[in-house]
Amino acid sequence: MSDQTISDLNLRGVNQAKSEPTTRDRAAFGSLRMIIFASFVGISVLPLLVLTIWLQKTALEKEFLAVEEKHLIVARNLSMALSRYVIDVKTIVDLYAEATNQGLGHAISDKAVHQLDLRYIATLGPDGNVENMVGASPSEIALPASNLLAELKEMSVEEDDVVISDIIKLDGEPHFLVAKTLPDNRLVLAPLSPKYVRSVQKSIAFGDRGHSMIVDRRGRVVAHPKADWQQESKDVSKISVVQKMMARQTGVAQFYAPPIKADAIAGFTFVPETGWGVMVPQPVSEIVDRARQVQFAGLMIGLIAVALATLASWWLSKLISQPVSTVARVAQRISSGELDARTNLEACWAPLEVKGLGRHFNEMVDELQLKSDQVTCALQQAEAGSQSKSQFMAAMSHEIRTPISGVVGLLEMLEETNLDDDQKKYLAVAQKTVNGLLQIINDILDFSKIQAGQVTLVSSVVDIASLADEVKLLFEPAASKKGLVINTFVDETVPSTVRCDAQHTRQILFNLIGNAVKFTEKGGVKSRISFSYSDENCGNLIIAISDTGIGIADDRIGELFKEFTQCDPSYSRRHGGTGLGLAISSKLAEYMGGKITVHSAQGVGSCFELTLPVTVEA
Repeated sequence: MSDQTISDLNLRGVNQAKSEPTTRDRAAFGSLRMIIFASFVGISVLPLLVLTIWLQKTALEKEFLAVEEKHLIVARNLSMALSRYVIDVKTIVDLYAEATNQGLGHAISDKAVHQLDLRYIATLGPDGNVENMVGASPSEIALPASNLLAELKEMSVEEDDVVISDIIKLDGEPHFLVAKTLPDNRLVLAPLSPKYVRSVQKSIAFGDRGHSMIVDRRGRVVAHPKADWQQESKDVSKISVVQKMMARQTGVAQFYAPPIKADAIAGFTFVPETGWGVMVPQPVSEIVDRARQVQFAGLMIGLIAVALATLASWWLSKLISQPVSTVARVAQRISSGELDARTNLEACWAPLEVKGLGRHFNEMVDELQLKSDQVTCALQQAEAGSQSKSQFMAAMSHEIRTPISGVVGLLEMLEETNLDDDQKKYLAVAQKTVNGLLQIINDILDFSKIQAGQVTLVSSVVDIASLADEVKLLFEPAASKKGLVINTFVDETVPSTVRCDAQHTRQILFNLIGNAVKFTEKGGVKSRISFSYSDENCGNLIIAISDTGIGIADDRIGELFKEFTQCDPSYSRRHGGTGLGLAISSKLAEYMGGKITVHSAQGVGSCFELTLPVTVEA
């Protein structure tokens, strides 16, 4: 084996070592470090991302739930505070009424009256005149209209208790009227200022525009941040949530709030003793803004956590993958020819298992270097033997073919003489036998040339359709004897002429069509020629040879293109041949840059497809 041959082998090995890992790297989606890094990032970052996304989606919902709960609690607390106040007011008026009914005089002090924001408590006779009072002088007393007094008296008699009217104007200011009818038809009257109710309302404020609002049972404003609404006791009974309070309902609702001209959400309830409505509204936009702040904070925390996890993953992936990368680099140096390269993992940080890998790797390289020398020597001997074998086969084939060609010529001359029928029969057998032997010798000679690398490609301008017809004509006599039809179809896409190796293309078609005719007993053989452009002047010539013959079993297709191999030994006895035709055709197609593929079904037929890259000739 020559030094040049050994160098070629080494070069092919190096090229494979350089190209194959690249292909595998692409299939494995990157280096080991990137795989470890991606795994760590996925394990650590995915839960953080899921948590962040969940927070983003649920923040607004949680804010609404929290607001609903908080506002309803505040509304109920306001209601309870007002309820206690109303009970206190009713109690003091009831005490005054009892004392007056029993003739006990002034049982209530002015201070107690004023502490509850009552202007006065007075006793009115059946004719409406003031009989006695507490908390004010007679000149300070302002009485409501007589019809309103009549309504109060009627309500008190009907409920047999202290009653409180809706908000009214008294001396130009909003007041409630607290009243109780005595058994002798006298009326105890106490105007109640909404001062305390308004102070309770003012104590509730949150966010930028969150507040509370209190209305009477007719939906008129008692206390509200807008002073003009308070002063005029604005009628807001058309608002949906106010209607629910007027119906003595409790809950949470969203509605359009005219004062702030925006959608709002409110917890609402009522004061059982008076029917006043208590609501705690807040603009929906404020809740959305607060939810967005929570979302932004969660997003920032998530991003920081992702960044920290990414940095930690990058550092850990380096610690784990660096020793393996070191081994890989040493292996690449060895594959490039640096047989003295070795790993040095003992001197660096690495897990014990990786250090052991480096040590065993070095021992393996030492052993491989020793065996490489032995293999090189054996390759030299094998190459020398292979060259001698190929040269011997080529020489013998050539020497044997010369006398056989002479025999063929003599038989042809003998055929022209006067022979009886038996002699002609024997002569035909002899010619068939000699031609078969000559075909075998030709196959062996072609195979020997291929093995010895002595195939020479000659490019020329070829009319493929005419070339296929030439091969077809050679086999039509044999096909006719078996009742077969050989058809050739040329697609419109096939150029009229292409540039390729005509001799070897003809030889491949000869083998493929010859096999199709040989192994087909009925039906026919079909050749279809098509063309696929790769650019304007180049493309792939595709010639498909299909038959209706015996077909090939799936488990035997892989052996079709092996030398001296046939799918069934009985075929050789029945049809003849060396088993070299397809092997030679496959090798020739590869030399020409193409390939042969096969599709077959046993008992149905086979299709051999030849694909050759060619140049289109104008």
